[in-house]
Amino acid sequence: MTQKVLLGLLIGGGIGAALGYFGKCSSGTCPLTANPYRGAIYGAVMGALIALAFARTPTTQPAYTEEGKKDVSDMPQNVTDDSFESEVLHSTLPVMIDLWAAWCGPCRMVSPVIEELAEENTDRIKVCKMNLGQNMNTARRYGINAIPAVLFFKDGKELEHLRIVGVRRKAAYQKAVDAATGLGAGD
Repeated sequence: MTQKVLLGLLIGGGIGAALGYFGKCSSGTCPLTANPYRGAIYGAVMGALIALAFARTPTTQPAYTEEGKKDVSDMPQNVTDDSFESEVLHSTLPVMIDLWAAWCGPCRMVSPVIEELAEENTDRIKVCKMNLGQNMNTARRYGINAIPAVLFFKDGKELEHLRIVGVRRKAAYQKAVDAATGLGAGD
């Protein structure tokens, strides 16, 4: 970052000095074009500020890493377009499947909740994940146009009334799990 700021100082100072030398403000009051020295100082300050603005990294969301990608997909069962029918539609247990993508921030928010539900409901429901970046056929088949999307299947059919799109609280997912497994209303 220091190198970028120094580079901004040099470039801005050079541009400011050039404007001061060649610009020649007729009234002499313009800070950039009144003389080369003023132009160099103002240009250097502006160059440093611009370099600082572009050198900063966003603090609200961590940079994408392969490790982050692995964290999202570490579930008991990863499903692909090829294994979807055998793992989901032919499952003896009801299935909750989380449809996600590596570039999706909200998917990363939902992932820990899905993992907790998988641990807490091991004997009641099979929990799967599908990376839609690599498996678009299933998404097309079920009309998925937004993620994260959590679908529920029982006896080979989707329980469409339980479909959850977007980020929800853990209780909403648990309520859908209860409904899919017959413990809640709305089965």
